[in-house]
Amino acid sequence: MRLSVFSALALLSLAAASPVDKPKSKSKSITPYPMPTPIVTPTPIPLPSPIEPTPIPLPSPIHPPIVCLEICYFEKPKCPKPGFAVKSGECWSCCSSQKE
Repeated sequence: MRLSVFSALALLSLAAASPVDKPKSKSKSITPYPMPTPIVTPTPIPLPSPIEPTPIPLPSPIHPPIVCLEICYFEKPKCPKPGFAVKSGECWSCCSSQKE
């Protein structure tokens, strides 16, 4: 490969301009502007609430059974005592509670 005088001089100037690797020293390098240390604020952690016992359901009162007539009144009837009127859907009927 033939090189012209101009290209040979250009290659020599590039080789002379390239930096020479210096051996690394074992001492610490000091940066001119040290990085600021971030300030960290602690985040409070909520404490778990104490475990409360599960309430025991009270037994529901036992109601006496109710007996109703199988009649469908379109209006609220006047039921004889001790009966009372009950509406179921569109029908009214007379019912009474049975005591044991």
